[in-house]
Amino acid sequence: MSRQLGLKDQLPTSSATSYTATQVCDFAGATNLYVRVRNVSMNNLDSRGKTSNIIASIVNNVNYGDYIFYTPPEVLYFQINEQQLSHIDIEITDQEGNIVALNGSTFNMTLSVHFVRQRETAIASNRILGEIQRQEIEGETSSDKPKDETK
Repeated sequence: MSRQLGLKDQLPTSSATSYTATQVCDFAGATNLYVRVRNVSMNNLDSRGKTSNIIASIVNNVNYGDYIFYTPPEVLYFQINEQQLSHIDIEITDQEGNIVALNGSTFNMTLSVHFVRQRETAIASNRILGEIQRQEIEGETSSDKPKDETK
């Protein structure tokens, strides 16, 4: 409530009969909503350079009680390191990280998941090492052969 009243980082005293806030009152509510995936580690970096698990940032540009329709301006892909997923834990938070209470209302969201097969690096390195060994063996056998001298 201190943010809404403009009293963020200030403590009013009980002896004062009036109080002047140093910040503007904010009765607008959440300006941004963030869709987060809690149980999947992602390497997303925010504008401060910190790791974040936010997969969508939605601007709240509707009146109180209206529906928010959001279509991302571009398709975003996030690479994760987990090999198996049993479930995806999604939460919606405001700009201060507080979980948004939907008060029993429902929401719809489409989440597309793509799988990319990761090649084994051991196979590629073994193939390269085998090729180098083959070339070394060929080089040794060609230097062991006597050269034909023509006159």
